[in-house]
Amino acid sequence: TSRHSTWTENLKKLSANEHVGEIERTIRTLKERGRCIINTLPFSTLLKRILIEMMYHVMMWLNGFPARNGVSAKFSPREIVTQVRLDYNKHCRVPFGTYCEVHEHPNPLNTMTARTKPTIALGPTGNAQGTHKFFCLTNGTLLKRNDWTEYPMPDS
Repeated sequence: TSRHSTWTENLKKLSANEHVGEIERTIRTLKERGRCIINTLPFSTLLKRILIEMMYHVMMWLNGFPARNGVSAKFSPREIVTQVRLDYNKHCRVPFGTYCEVHEHPNPLNTMTARTKPTIALGPTGNAQGTHKFFCLTNGTLLKRNDWTEYPMPDS
C-alpha cells in the first residue's frame, strides 16, 4: 500500500479525542511562523484581514521549498501544483508589514486625485509577474500592485 492510502485509512479510524501527529505538527509550525512575523510588526493589534493574509503568506513560503520527506527533493509542493517557481527578485521585494504607498494610475491622468494610497505590505501573490498584496489604510481593501514605494512607518 502507498503512504497516502495508509494515512487516509488511519484518518478515517480516528475518534473525536484522537490526533494525527503530522497534522498537529504542521499546525504548530504555521502558528510559530505567524507568531514570529507578529513579533516583528510595530502594531499592538492586528485586523482580521491582515492576520488571514499573514497566514496565507506563511503557508506560501512553507510550500515554496522542497519538503524533507516530500515527493520530490528538487521541486517544492507549490511548484509541483502551480508550475511557478518562486523568484527572489520578484517575490521578496518588500517584507510583510512594511508601510508602502502604492502607485495608482488614474484615467484620465489630468485629474487632481491622489496618485498613491497608503498601505501595509501583505506579501507576494505568488504569480509569475511578482505582484504583491497590500492592505489599504484609507478604505480597508486588499490591493494587488506591481509598483510601490517603501517609507518608514508613520507615527499615526
